[in-house]
Amino acid sequence: SAAAAVARCRGVVLCINDRVGLPRPLSVPGQEQFKGVVADGTADSLADVDWRGKRVVIVGMGAFAVENVRTALENGAREVVVVGRRHGTICPKMIDYLNFVKPWDEKYKHDTQTNVKQFLRWKELYEASGCTVPECWPKQVKHEGHTISVSDVWFIGHFMKKLSTRSGELASLGPDGVTLSSGEFVHCDVVVGCIGFERSAHLCEALTGRSEVKTSNYLDRDMMYLADAEIDEGAFNSFFGSSVLEYGKFFSNVYVEGLKRGDELGERLWGDGTASVGITARKWNQYIAAGLQLIESDAAIAAHARMQVERRTEHFWRTMPPQSFLEVNRKEWEELHQRLNGGIPVPKEQQLPYFFDEAPAWCGEQPGNMLVQEASPCSSVVDSVKSWIRTTHVGSLPRPRESEFALSQVIKQQAEVGVDVVNDGEWGRENYIADVINRIEGLRGGGGPADSTSAGCCAKHSMPSAVDMHDVPQYAQRFTGGNGLVTLNPKREAVSDLACIAHPRYLPAAIPSLNPFVAALADVGKPVADAFYSVPSPGTLALFCKDLHFGKHDAYVRALGDALRGEYSRIAATGLQLQVDCPDLAMGRHTRWADLDDAAFLGVAKANVAALNMALLDVPAKQVRVHVCWGNYAGPHHRDMPADLVWPILGEVKAKYILVEGANARHRNDIAAFERAVKQGHFRPDQVIVPGMVDTTAARVEDPGLIAASLLEYVRIAGHPSRVMAGTDCGFASTARSTAITADIAWLKMASLAEGARLATSRFIQSCAPVPCRSPHFKPTPFRAAVIASSEDAGYARQVASELKGLRAH
Repeated sequence: SAAAAVARCRGVVLCINDRVGLPRPLSVPGQEQFKGVVADGTADSLADVDWRGKRVVIVGMGAFAVENVRTALENGAREVVVVGRRHGTICPKMIDYLNFVKPWDEKYKHDTQTNVKQFLRWKELYEASGCTVPECWPKQVKHEGHTISVSDVWFIGHFMKKLSTRSGELASLGPDGVTLSSGEFVHCDVVVGCIGFERSAHLCEALTGRSEVKTSNYLDRDMMYLADAEIDEGAFNSFFGSSVLEYGKFFSNVYVEGLKRGDELGERLWGDGTASVGITARKWNQYIAAGLQLIESDAAIAAHARMQVERRTEHFWRTMPPQSFLEVNRKEWEELHQRLNGGIPVPKEQQLPYFFDEAPAWCGEQPGNMLVQEASPCSSVVDSVKSWIRTTHVGSLPRPRESEFALSQVIKQQAEVGVDVVNDGEWGRENYIADVINRIEGLRGGGGPADSTSAGCCAKHSMPSAVDMHDVPQYAQRFTGGNGLVTLNPKREAVSDLACIAHPRYLPAAIPSLNPFVAALADVGKPVADAFYSVPSPGTLALFCKDLHFGKHDAYVRALGDALRGEYSRIAATGLQLQVDCPDLAMGRHTRWADLDDAAFLGVAKANVAALNMALLDVPAKQVRVHVCWGNYAGPHHRDMPADLVWPILGEVKAKYILVEGANARHRNDIAAFERAVKQGHFRPDQVIVPGMVDTTAARVEDPGLIAASLLEYVRIAGHPSRVMAGTDCGFASTARSTAITADIAWLKMASLAEGARLATSRFIQSCAPVPCRSPHFKPTPFRAAVIASSEDAGYARQVASELKGLRAH
């Protein structure tokens, strides 16, 4: 571009998805006559469609077509007709899953015997559901140029007569439907085009001047073209597992070895002896073969491949082992019938049978000695203290009188009421904002020395105002104007001199309260790994520090992220967990950025998350906690941004622990949004949800039994108790001078939180214990029962086995 600069580097990796460019537009004679909706099935082009009761025609039979089938049917479409030139291959979820957990041989192939078994079940499923078998079967798994789509809805939709396919093309569109090339007329209200994409392979040639690439993905020395290619026959039985991500991981390791050992490996990676192929003609089997050659010829690359496959297999067996996946998939299979039936339950005998009950047996033995969560998550609970539902809180605690100020005291108090992961209560800080500002040049306010680089350096300005309080002027009169850092009474605005007046730059200096806290932990014998230290996110500084320098939010928050990177890394170096407070991602919507619409605010939030992730570059994700809240004040909160909008943003944050509100009346039902987030992949398998179980703005002390019940719901959704911690909605004292409740009530609430977590742990274990137990500290006595029967009695034997599985206490 015009503003381009030259960057010096050792090498270049081009990560361009050359298979997917702009979607091909649907162009059919008579299209302008059609009275319904015509759109392509990508991005948000169908976001405003009300699918209920609609008749839908989808053109194309690739992955995007199948996704649009699911969207239409799950949202109430009356019927869907898919039109394609040939029938694509649709894979049930179980077959796709098996590709990642079945054992591999030394050539990274699955064994032929189980491959045949699963193919036969797949074929039986096609026949039983009424789906048309792909014309290429059995000689080929898929048509040339096609991929394989994954969907259970495809089979159940056919079986329930909600979905059907036609071979051919659209000949024309009329006011009420489409005419196919066969002459058939199909009535419809919505036509969705999913007829592929224009290739973007020209980008690589335009950027590099090269039209060919080595099958090892190298364009030249230290220059790799790491892009997807056409998935051809045979790609699905390789160590990549047909996953672009796995392919990318492997060749990234190859690239690193090439950088380190170019003189040794160069001939095999980019030399003349390595085959070349046109960029537009690249196929999966070419780089699968190249990968295997590298594995056979180099020990280091072979070790990378073996480690990659072993770690992936271990991950699947640990997080969702075969029997667990079977149970979940079978339950979802049954629920899909109800979902496609308008929410009305479908009797079991009228459902499409489930074909994969024996699939776990195809997966061989559990690899190594890893701890695996069985079909019931209870099985591994008794083996590790890490499985107990632990407790923590968000950070600030009511400050004591001066004479009682001692960090060791606040640590002991937390331990005494049963809090597992503790902090310093922020006792040594006025607030977590002002403290860090003192170490960032270009920011002023918060009690530090005024920066004189601007003539207006000492001018005060209005703090962000909570718009929900504008709707309750009578109630707002109870407040003097600000609670901590926001205005709650519009007639008495809170003012501050917090502002950015120059480009922020971190000034490494002692963090006054950090070392004393670490020392206090040592004094009381508390490991630093079980303690946290809170800091603001770049977006939070932007929320409270008025921008008087940049004039553009993206640039401002990016500069703040760069400045905070040093602060974050210094705190993390102590071994403490780093808690990043992010009210900007929720409360920011109805305060600083209240004048924006949702779409514009989400743009702000995404910029904030990008800046945060940049600031966290030097901190391991497993050491990071992120807290999101809608404002720690006792207001109506009826203008709070829905949690469903927050979770996709949270899903991009580099953090293991996600702390959210969950106790107060406005956000208690956010558990439903969390469940949707889990299903949509916004909550990752390595993360821990920390929902608020006590309201930090109300005096009532929560019942431990209610806390336990809520925590068990989160465990159900997250899949395991080790992925849930009990927390608080927010801090108990956002600043040293603002507390919604008194210290005595705060400590009662913390004790109730700990008791609720203990009850939840005990009830969780009790639900699966072979004998009643009074405490989680017991020696389990599990047993297994075998039912042996003749083939004639197999049906009755399965009923007996099902009844035995339901037994819990003897």
